[in-house]
Amino acid sequence: MKNLFLGKTKTSFKISGSVGIIILLLGVAVVFGLFQMERVSQEVVQISEEFVPLSERLSDIKFQNLKQSMQLENALQMYETNQIENIEQIKNQFWQINQKVDSDIEIVKKIMQVGNEFTPSQSSKLEFSQLEQEISAISNIHNNYEITASKFFKAINDNAAYDVDSLFSEIKNIEFNLQSEIDYSGTILASLTEKSTFQIELNERNSLQGQIIIIFAVGAIAATLGFFINQINSDLKKEVAEKTIELKKANKKLQKLDKLKNEFIGIASHELKSPIQPIFGFAELARAGDIDQKEAWDGVTELATKLQDLANAVLDVSKIENDQLVLHIEKNAINDVILDVTKSFKIDQKSLVRIQENLDENIQVDIDKLRFEQVLRNLLSNAVKFMTKGTVIIATHIYKEENKIQVRVSDSGRGIPEEILPRIFEKFVSKTSNLENSGGTGLGLYLCRGIIKAHGGEIFAYNNTGAGATFEFILPISQKSKMQKLPKLFKT
Repeated sequence: MKNLFLGKTKTSFKISGSVGIIILLLGVAVVFGLFQMERVSQEVVQISEEFVPLSERLSDIKFQNLKQSMQLENALQMYETNQIENIEQIKNQFWQINQKVDSDIEIVKKIMQVGNEFTPSQSSKLEFSQLEQEISAISNIHNNYEITASKFFKAINDNAAYDVDSLFSEIKNIEFNLQSEIDYSGTILASLTEKSTFQIELNERNSLQGQIIIIFAVGAIAATLGFFINQINSDLKKEVAEKTIELKKANKKLQKLDKLKNEFIGIASHELKSPIQPIFGFAELARAGDIDQKEAWDGVTELATKLQDLANAVLDVSKIENDQLVLHIEKNAINDVILDVTKSFKIDQKSLVRIQENLDENIQVDIDKLRFEQVLRNLLSNAVKFMTKGTVIIATHIYKEENKIQVRVSDSGRGIPEEILPRIFEKFVSKTSNLENSGGTGLGLYLCRGIIKAHGGEIFAYNNTGAGATFEFILPISQKSKMQKLPKLFKT
């Protein structure tokens, strides 16, 4: 449940993060567009504020110059008609108009000084430089115009008729040049304004294209994220379904283990109670003299041994499950250990089952001798328990190059039921389908696996082709450590 919760949290974080990225990108596109529009608007306003006044001033200079020309023509007419008394008034008006022209020219120069930074393209900068030259020419022509006009009024005062006519003709030429320069400057200014505005509009179109690309990119990212979000949701549903199945399986397994635990407790209680009454029985019979002392003690000893084996089995299971099973590894002649077990087993054996040994070389093997004998006795007991007659074969094979020894215990009995075989080494599992009828606790093979695993080995079980079953385990010949604990990976 904890992993499922973490999975949901991670998925929710991915979804919210994806939505946040989409919103962020859209916001960036909108802010960028607004910024570009504002910048273009400001540039257009700046061009209007700079170039429009410049055009107005040039027009005003042209208009004022025309007024000056009219004043000079009036002065010439008054001179020719001997109305000398009116010329001084005309002269004063001329120079008042001239002051206005001078002021306009100075304003135009100042506008030109700050206007260069608003020309966005290189071609516009070249035209602006040309316009600066034209403005400078207009200023020079006007200065020359002022000087010639001064000479013209002086010639009238001196009544030098030849000079008056000559200077008037020169003034007209200067006026023509000045008007031409002003007209050409206006043409350059109009072209410059048009190009600057066009360049700004072009930049705006480019920025709009950039915004469109960003919006399409955001759309593509949104579509991709949408796909991944759907995929994440699908994976989440699948994961939830899988976890639900796992939980159901775990629940069934717990119910099964609980059932097996209860069954084991019932069997263990029965196994513990069963020897107690006969022990009392042997004691009463011996006291009454119905059986001799030796027979009574043999019976009591056998039953006590059965109780001890059950207690030891439960204790060993606890050690295995708590990773406390410690082995005391020593070198032992493997065949000698096996023959000791089979010899004692043959002595105690009362059935018609024959035990046969097919042993390889009697090499020294690093084992815990007591635990090894416990495994062998369990396997032999299982083999004999389910047979009335037949043969149990114990065979070994040495693989020195691989540092391994193989031990097989094969019987000729009825074999292991197929439904039990995959679980044969689990707790509370017996070779029969009914644990209670097997006469055991279902812990023997579980203990065998734990001991073999603690030795660094492996154990297997399979049915023979003809009849019976085989238990096979493989151990390392030489151990790295003389004292080992059960690996934690074995815990079940």
